[in-house]
Amino acid sequence: NDGSDRKWIDQKAFYDEIATIFTPEAGIKIAANADGCIMADSPTLADIAKEYGSNAPIVWLSVQIADASIFSNAKEVMSEDQGMACAYIIFTKFFYLKLTEILLFFVKFKAGDYEKFYGSVASQKIIISIRSFLAYRSSIIERHERNKKESQKEDTKTEAVSWQRYCEIRKMKDRDYSPIEEILASIK
Repeated sequence: NDGSDRKWIDQKAFYDEIATIFTPEAGIKIAANADGCIMADSPTLADIAKEYGSNAPIVWLSVQIADASIFSNAKEVMSEDQGMACAYIIFTKFFYLKLTEILLFFVKFKAGDYEKFYGSVASQKIIISIRSFLAYRSSIIERHERNKKESQKEDTKTEAVSWQRYCEIRKMKDRDYSPIEEILASIK
């Protein structure tokens, strides 16, 4: 049993370990370090579903959505059913996103970095905005991968030995060694 059909393994553990840590308020604090949110070793929506049951990420997402809806000060706040439906779609489409990334997304969404909403927060605007967020996320991941490769190149350069130094080291080990003799021997 993969846990997808259970309601909760331990509701208290979910609240203690996830719901009280990864809050909208925490999102405001961690959003100052966008790279950290994206590169963090944080659980994904799928991890939450596996650990706490398939409803856990939907409940958690619905809290984030409700907070964004209330924050918008819109005339019409998204209903609980609309929030849950939106959460379900987000979970099924973007299950690989980390909780820190979702928190960062909602901070940026509330800051007006993505789709604007007038009158009410619409589920489609949130989902379209996540797609825009994914491009932002990809650019950060690509930049980190580029920097990592450049750093590895630099490390390799500092560890590399020139041919001349290699021959000197080899001569020290074997006074009779000659690279030319080795090459000629391999041709014969």
